[in-house]
Amino acid sequence: MTFARLIRNPCTLSALSALALMSACSGKKTPTVSGAKATGPVVAKVGDGFITADDFKSRAGEQPVFQRQRLQTLAGRKELLDNLTKFEILAQDAQKQGIDKTPEMQATIKRVLVQELVKKFYEQKIEPTEDEMKAYYDKHQAEFVKPEQRRVQQIFLSAPEGATDDLKKARAEAKKKADSLLAQLQSADTKVAAAAGPNAAVAPLPLFNDLAAKQSSDPSKTQGGDTLFRSRDELGRQYSAQFANAVFALSPEKRLSTVVETPKGYHIARLMQVQAGTTRSLDEVKTLIKDRVVQEQRTKRFDEYYEKLKKETPVTVDEKELQAVEIPAPKQPAGMPPGFGAHPPAPMAPGAMPPGMHPTPVQVQPAPKHP
Repeated sequence: MTFARLIRNPCTLSALSALALMSACSGKKTPTVSGAKATGPVVAKVGDGFITADDFKSRAGEQPVFQRQRLQTLAGRKELLDNLTKFEILAQDAQKQGIDKTPEMQATIKRVLVQELVKKFYEQKIEPTEDEMKAYYDKHQAEFVKPEQRRVQQIFLSAPEGATDDLKKARAEAKKKADSLLAQLQSADTKVAAAAGPNAAVAPLPLFNDLAAKQSSDPSKTQGGDTLFRSRDELGRQYSAQFANAVFALSPEKRLSTVVETPKGYHIARLMQVQAGTTRSLDEVKTLIKDRVVQEQRTKRFDEYYEKLKKETPVTVDEKELQAVEIPAPKQPAGMPPGFGAHPPAPMAPGAMPPGMHPTPVQVQPAPKHP
């Protein structure tokens, strides 16, 4: 392993972060690799620090397979030790120069501290109970239980019920027109194959398309009256229970409905396709649900943990000083119209972490896999 690759190694950089943290907290000159006192056999003493056998073994385990094969020889071990020594010497010199005390490094230290704290919290083992997983399953039934859906063409003639003579007359005329349209459609639809399976798609009836475009009061008329796939409940909410029940009474042998009367008017429906419902049992999705429940509980516990810390930690905000902070305005992207991108970002959700504070370790560019 070259020294440049050692520098890029995330685990090695974690050791350097630990150095900075120890130095910042203690204010003393602290060995960077093994700590103030060597525990176990010492492979090398470097200035104020030590490289112990455990340190060397840990670094060796991070090497690629072909590199670990070379570490079976003394020459290979000396090469790795030389790189670790270089890293240790540079780290100690960085401390002597006070680099670990700079504002930038202190900010990095805080970020690493928070990330490690959150990571440690989220790594706590949680084992959901059967009742908790069942409760999640019941709460999210719509995701695991899909009802049967049907796709129909429909014509709707608006004629609301009412007590006035005008409403009654309009409703009677709408019923008469609906009967006439149904007669035309029955004649055109008589040759639909009765043997088609319940999931067989049937092409839209051209006459139905034309009549829907000219006569229907529903927005679906722009697409030949096609409602697309809808469940019984969805049709009931969008139109009426009477229409939904009529649609789900249709079959491949009887695809065309009669005139369906509802409080809002009259429908004619033609069944095109049936999409069978599906049910995924709790046992089938238990692994998925367990992961989700664990994540929910971790997030809840962390939020409760933070709220407890927040109550115990005094916070005083000087709004005058906050307002006085000068923040450069964002530059207008080239070629963009004035005001583009000027909208402020949405506020963070409760319990969300600021950017860079997510419960994952600091990500570092991995070393290339070739020597």
